[in-house]
Amino acid sequence: MTSATPGWIRTGVIAIAAVAALLPREGHAGPYEYFSTEHAEVRPAAHQGGLLLLGGGEWPDEAMPWFAEHAGRGHVVMIGASGDAEDHAELAAALGEVASLETLVLHDRESSSDPRVLAILARADGIFIHGGDQANYVRFWKGTPVADLIERRFREGCPVGGTSAGLAILGEWAYGSMDGGSLTSAEGLHDPLGPGVTLVGDFLHLAPLKGVITDSHFAPRGRLGRLMVFVARLASEGHPVTGLGIDEEAGVLVGSDGLGRVVSRNGGGVTIVPPPASAVVERGRAFAARGFLLTRITAGGTLSLSPLRALSQATTTVVDVKGGAAPPVWP
Repeated sequence: MTSATPGWIRTGVIAIAAVAALLPREGHAGPYEYFSTEHAEVRPAAHQGGLLLLGGGEWPDEAMPWFAEHAGRGHVVMIGASGDAEDHAELAAALGEVASLETLVLHDRESSSDPRVLAILARADGIFIHGGDQANYVRFWKGTPVADLIERRFREGCPVGGTSAGLAILGEWAYGSMDGGSLTSAEGLHDPLGPGVTLVGDFLHLAPLKGVITDSHFAPRGRLGRLMVFVARLASEGHPVTGLGIDEEAGVLVGSDGLGRVVSRNGGGVTIVPPPASAVVERGRAFAARGFLLTRITAGGTLSLSPLRALSQATTTVVDVKGGAAPPVWP
């Protein structure tokens, strides 16, 4: 590699004395894997904070440039339990020039206490959580220093983002997919207390998402029914939350003020699902509920977190569920 080599293809360990001695080699095969890209000429600005909430699939064009700007074009870390060099390169290209992008792929719970992993997260100006299997995030990260650092850096003004499984764990409650499957709306509506409805609390504690449970790939995979079950079941157990369903190739760019703008590549949007007026949530009995006040926000519309509500470009409808009959994607 020479001084003429473009910064975006300079991969390897980031040359920062306080951290360099702790870092593994690129592509390290073991408890975790590591990939990095450096732009040594970039001088980071101050990070601005915020949340990048993505529904899976292709990222909206605005998403990663927005995230890079909110990270001050500094040191971005992508973390996940799956992924490879190709995923790293894709995000590096989408972010553009940032001081560095470091990708960590953790394969076990012990890695979440590894000092090298923690050193990388501690210096992050932005943290992005990859897609994959959120059950592994729960098993590997919940109650560990990795989860503590994600929360701490967010409180310190670093933006945090997630897509698909990475989105699923950001709310106060999460659908954990702990049974090894992916719950369908039909399954959840048939038995809202069934073994596939695995809801996880006390994981990440990001203040703007208190009282929120998220769901991704929303409209294309017909997940309205299961999100209704999630919020109704949690309410019945004394944990009132509001659901935020985000379509594939859509997302919400949320600033540090808690105000968000919906973006999309394909005309999709987001759906807000508060608890119903009343519901029947009993083991072995089909789900029934009355008075779901659903709100749909299309691309370009705005919302506010804490509490979660639409601000513009929204349509509302009231839906009842009877005998476990799955509602359409959008009534």
